[in-house]
Amino acid sequence: MHIATYFLVVHVLAKGHVNNMNNHELNDKFKPFVRNDIHKWSIFWQFPFYITFWPRVALGCLNTFLVALLTMLFMIGVDIEKPHLDISPTRKALIKFVVGWGSRSQLFISGMFWYNLEYVSSGEGNYKKWLGPEWKPEW
Repeated sequence: MHIATYFLVVHVLAKGHVNNMNNHELNDKFKPFVRNDIHKWSIFWQFPFYITFWPRVALGCLNTFLVALLTMLFMIGVDIEKPHLDISPTRKALIKFVVGWGSRSQLFISGMFWYNLEYVSSGEGNYKKWLGPEWKPEW
């Protein structure tokens, strides 16, 4: 199963990246946008990803199911024609909490984390060569 996932991701879905890895003319033309980590796409570098891929898919499906189930439970007895009249502040708070918790857990399951970083640019990075002369940096 893990080997099949590796071949699906690297050799089917990312085939364009792998094929253009040695195209120096194309890489020079779009230098800021070129992937420089393709050499780490081997099955040995990506092994932790392949082990956890299918369990994360299953957890993501379970998480989506639980959020939908809890939201439907909190909506029992609400008139579909006029939901704004029937939803109490308590129900709104419960639904907001469940959906917020479910969204954050879905992002965590899919491998996304939140970091509070502040980036202050020193002005480097003139992309006018690639994005056109009318491009202006926004710092």
